[in-house]
Amino acid sequence: MGFFETDPPKKYLEILQQLRLIDDTFFDVCFDGNIEGMGLLLRIFFHRDDIIVKEVVNQRSANNLYGRGARFDVIAVDSSGKIYNVEIQRAKEGANPKRARFNSSLIDSREENKGTKPQDFPEFWIIFITEKDIFGANLPMYHIEHIVTELNRPFGDAAHIIYVNGEYLYSIQGDGMIFATPTGSTAYNLSAFGPIVDPKTELILMTPINAHTFFSRSIVLDPDDAIELEITPRRSTTRESGHVTYDGTYPVEMDIGDRLCIRKSDTKTRMVRMSEMNFLERMRRKLSETM
Repeated sequence: MGFFETDPPKKYLEILQQLRLIDDTFFDVCFDGNIEGMGLLLRIFFHRDDIIVKEVVNQRSANNLYGRGARFDVIAVDSSGKIYNVEIQRAKEGANPKRARFNSSLIDSREENKGTKPQDFPEFWIIFITEKDIFGANLPMYHIEHIVTELNRPFGDAAHIIYVNGEYLYSIQGDGMIFATPTGSTAYNLSAFGPIVDPKTELILMTPINAHTFFSRSIVLDPDDAIELEITPRRSTTRESGHVTYDGTYPVEMDIGDRLCIRKSDTKTRMVRMSEMNFLERMRRKLSETM
């Protein structure tokens, strides 16, 4: 017997299809007691394969007899005793730095037994997943640590804060995605009906390959953007994977859930121009040869 005795109305299905993990309620439903899912999320954030989650609790209330309380979106504990508080924040105000300080104090006061010595307090992480890039530096993640200013070294209180930049563009079904520089816009990007861009400009082109929609178009992004691409499943009955190649060479296999981050290199390549012919004239000649 299914969850619904009859098919739900179409309008509800359309609402459900628009939900994303950045939506607070949907996130809670997806990770409620989901040890495997939370483990995968933390392994992605920390780029580690050895994180094993033992406990996941959603919407845990932390009452305070002397003042303000809180309700944590997710509290997770791993096999080494580390504690992770994961919070979904669509509004910038909800990810205020003082909110992280407040959550930290409540976790310490509630998770430690009365006789626990301070040196035995567990390491914990406050992780805010924000819909927008609240720091505006176009980075996928921001790590905040307490340091001794005069010594420029960690304070060592085992308390950490991470802001995950969850700024979302869109999802697409298709055969692939091309990320191109202006110089590379006349190669694979052009073959996939992407725009031709003057190489003197600075930008990142994102062009879908054989997208399963009539409304798919190339997107022009700021050159300083950090773009994160995630491989998501389409079929539950077969093993799926993807590949990333660099200028058509050096293929690297990617599994479902793997993410690829694309950003501008800090190193610039200087090109020597052997002709006085400008870009538009060169393009006109090349295009006329193929017609």
